[in-house]
Amino acid sequence: GDMVEKWVVMVGLGRILEPTAIEIVADGEDGGPAVVRVVGTDGPLHLIEGAVETPGFVTLYGLEVEQTYTLHPDSPLLEVTTTVTTPVDASFGIADVLFGSPEVSTRWEDGGGFDASPDEQRTVAGYVSTRGAGAAVTLAPDASGLGRGGLDLVAGLADISVMGTSPVAVPAGETVSLTRWYGVGAPLSAVTDAWLEAAGMASAARSGVVTAPDGPVPRAWVHLLRDGVPWSLTTTGPEGAWSAQVPTDGAITSQAVGVRDGLTYDLPAGPRAAPYADPLVRARVLESLAGPPQGLRPAEGRGVASSDAPDVLAASGSLTVSVADGAPFAVRVLPTAQPVAVPPTLSPGPPGGMVGAGWSRGEALTLEVPPGAHRVVVHRGGRFSHHVETIQVVAGEEAVVDAVLDAAYDHAGWWSADPHSHASPSGDGGLTMEERLVVTAAHGVQIHVGTDHDHVADYRPVLAALGLGDHLVSVVADEVSPPLRGHMNLYPLVSDPEAVNGGAWSWWESIPTSTEAILDALRARHGPEPIVQLNHPLSSGVASSAGWVPGTIRRPNAWTDRFEAVEVLNGGSPEGLPFWWDVSMRGMAATAVGVSDSHGPLSGDVGLSTTFVAMDNPSLAGFDPAAFAAAVRAGRTVVSRGPWLSLSQPPGFEALPSGTELTVTARSPDWIGVDRLRLLRDGAVVETVDGTTATFILSPDADAVYAVEAVGDAAMSPVSGRTPWAFAGPYRVDAAGDGWTPSAPPLVLED
Repeated sequence: GDMVEKWVVMVGLGRILEPTAIEIVADGEDGGPAVVRVVGTDGPLHLIEGAVETPGFVTLYGLEVEQTYTLHPDSPLLEVTTTVTTPVDASFGIADVLFGSPEVSTRWEDGGGFDASPDEQRTVAGYVSTRGAGAAVTLAPDASGLGRGGLDLVAGLADISVMGTSPVAVPAGETVSLTRWYGVGAPLSAVTDAWLEAAGMASAARSGVVTAPDGPVPRAWVHLLRDGVPWSLTTTGPEGAWSAQVPTDGAITSQAVGVRDGLTYDLPAGPRAAPYADPLVRARVLESLAGPPQGLRPAEGRGVASSDAPDVLAASGSLTVSVADGAPFAVRVLPTAQPVAVPPTLSPGPPGGMVGAGWSRGEALTLEVPPGAHRVVVHRGGRFSHHVETIQVVAGEEAVVDAVLDAAYDHAGWWSADPHSHASPSGDGGLTMEERLVVTAAHGVQIHVGTDHDHVADYRPVLAALGLGDHLVSVVADEVSPPLRGHMNLYPLVSDPEAVNGGAWSWWESIPTSTEAILDALRARHGPEPIVQLNHPLSSGVASSAGWVPGTIRRPNAWTDRFEAVEVLNGGSPEGLPFWWDVSMRGMAATAVGVSDSHGPLSGDVGLSTTFVAMDNPSLAGFDPAAFAAAVRAGRTVVSRGPWLSLSQPPGFEALPSGTELTVTARSPDWIGVDRLRLLRDGAVVETVDGTTATFILSPDADAVYAVEAVGDAAMSPVSGRTPWAFAGPYRVDAAGDGWTPSAPPLVLED
């Protein structure tokens, strides 16, 4: 799979090459190298200027920049030479900024491996695949290495790899130059082998065979260590063999690793789906997704070799889990004893506290795990029972778990949705599009909303290829993400595969003059129909950006009231609730929603941090995105952190007469316990009833906004450490029958 999102050269902070000419110097048809030369001047990286909303933030010098790319035959290296001449006295370094693909890879640097220090000089820095054998790295011109190139600000904006020279003072008329290499190949050692030769460094061959009690181990990692710290990384072949070139300076050792991230998906190994791929490539990937899982998977469950036997790993055991109804499900494998720690330099390791996790489309799922007694948790989110079993896994043998996941209650007319989650179209998405859909379905969510950062990506063709249509539908969306303005979701949208980022608005190219101007641009682009949802309003959200405090907006230029939904629950945290109450009491029609905002397979409490939406369609086959948006806009939602609320009267924005009777019943499986129900008026608790059913009489002495909550005291263990909670509102009550009026005055916009 493609491991490179972007790869740019910076001459100092934010200055990139703005080409005026591109020349093919040699096409390589004669058997020699292919050479491309690009010339131009310095231009700003718009992403930085857009992020700080300051045109001219990047100082330009009128530099003369020449960049030569040389691709030698049969080499995984691209030789890159950047030559810069300045017309004025200036200070800068030359650095490469590599945006990797976090959905399939993780950062790796020599000297620290997977746990490198950002302050160290290094010779190899980039990304290594967690799913296969690939690598994409920047390589230094010699053994002295390169640093961050003075680009710490850039490195802090995202999970990116920066490698370059330190800033130096360059007098007017002077020229500086840097030659280094970009390497893409499989495994990483294939790239470093070629680099040793290209850089003219002395090297020697090392090789071995990684074995275990059950035979040779294919697809295991082998770290090449120089003076005890990682220098390069290779992967064993089908018979467990490995080989690599190593430098002759320093003491070279090796160490095999038989564990990666411990994650297993019910998906074929191979290329992944991408929203804007060439149609032929896209068709091939979608065809492969429709087939069964296949291909050799990386070694898992085998631990780390000892220094005494660096090519010997332990035997793993296999755990096969199936669910009787053949629907999607999720698995967590928790050791009953403290697992052997995996050094963070040598492997990202399984997620905290687990030895493995997996997600199935419905077929039996097999995970490779270390031998021992493990607690296996099989679940499908908050709408179903779960299965917990302690099982002994024996080396070289298969342990079997057969689970039954029963629906906990009937919620006909209400559909479980997650209006905020991410995958690979987002720069920080930690899983592929197909993995996101499998994970979402496995957690019992029925409506996926593909809210990737500044991308309008259509997941529906991927969903169809996966055969998940009976369990899940997808809504096309976009998370508009200007850092200083707060994030907003728009849905449903139409993706344009011919447009940049599917037709998303590129805020970094049109720096907004106000948040109202952002809404103008979005409505002009997408029309009046899509829902505008304020995401995590008090944490990098519109409310916090606008300086909201109850009753007051302290930075009006960053404010807009043109929204229809507010996240009161994000990733299990009800941090947006105070803001929702404040705007609701002031008459704004803000629908309360709960979301996972998940960026990885285990983050955000997927399936437990959700929104139930009231819709008339009897099945997912009749799903209509416009009807979904209409139901959200009308306020017909129940926010859920585990339970669902059965309501005699759905929430919404129509005024109710005083004396309205509201019966509430909390529904949940037995592992999600609700202890009490609460009635809130204008944000304050006015009545509490122990148990799971209550009837409240809404009889205020003045017009008011009501809501109901369900609260549980015990954590939803072992699926989540959070306690149960659910929320439904608003209920606007007209006390005198003369028309409902807000119980609080409008927000004050300070000058």
